[in-house]
Amino acid sequence: MDIIREKLPTKIIRVLVPLIIYIAVTFVSALSFSILLSLLSSALVLYGFSGISEPDIIMLVNSASALVVSVILWILYNNDKKLRVVIEDSDALTDGDDTVKEKGLLILCGLLVCIFGNYLINLLPVLQMSESFQEVNDAISNSNIIVALVSTIVVAPISEELLIRGLFFRRLRDYNGFIVSALISSAVFGVIHMNIVQGIYAFVAGMAFAFIYERYQSVKASMICHAAANAGSFLLGILFLVTGESRIALILVMAVSLLLLIAVLRLIYIKVPYRKIVYIRNITGNDNTNNAEETIPQQGED
Repeated sequence: MDIIREKLPTKIIRVLVPLIIYIAVTFVSALSFSILLSLLSSALVLYGFSGISEPDIIMLVNSASALVVSVILWILYNNDKKLRVVIEDSDALTDGDDTVKEKGLLILCGLLVCIFGNYLINLLPVLQMSESFQEVNDAISNSNIIVALVSTIVVAPISEELLIRGLFFRRLRDYNGFIVSALISSAVFGVIHMNIVQGIYAFVAGMAFAFIYERYQSVKASMICHAAANAGSFLLGILFLVTGESRIALILVMAVSLLLLIAVLRLIYIKVPYRKIVYIRNITGNDNTNNAEETIPQQGED
């Protein structure tokens, strides 16, 4: 198979650009929204109203920053799509197609990822090792429930899937096989969460989300799966279904959820035909796009 003929530095830059944009825009927008909300809270107190609590400010800043960066990532994602042409379509969940059955499989997959990941984390001795995770958890737990739900179940899946699967994984996939691209993108997905607890969980979840994206070739599909996983984690946190259980119970639940997850992913593998895609690239300004075509490997190949 012919790989897109770009030099290695060009490939690296192309893959890393979305991450650099994400970090820069998130930092600037978070700083700006933090200042604005702090001033607004002070003004409310000055006029006799209740100020905005610190947990709410943290969640609102995170959500607003994610929405801002999502707009930019969405533009990049759609520009990338122009470089690729589907030549063998299928009944996969494309950006314009949504069937109840397929959404059900994606939601089930997300919930199983959530159960397996949360029980794995509680089995490992990492919960007490990360102060930053405790801070994140406290911010979510102590903030307004509507703000927390919107931030974790709507905003986070959109921004993170656009960045990691829609751009970073997809660009890696232009040059590498699925396994390499999934491993690298899942590792980066873990790192951007900035603490070891969420990092481990995100790496495990990222592998499943990468498979979903690979199979459906749609960021919408991985967003649904991601949102379901976050909703499950939110529910587990409220109901305290994980903490306090015996080690044997944790292992049993984790094993059952893993087996069910594998079964669901296998069902998706069978039910959703692999979509064959041709990449149309201009190697130089004078080259014809027909000289820069690459076809995704056939089903079963990396």
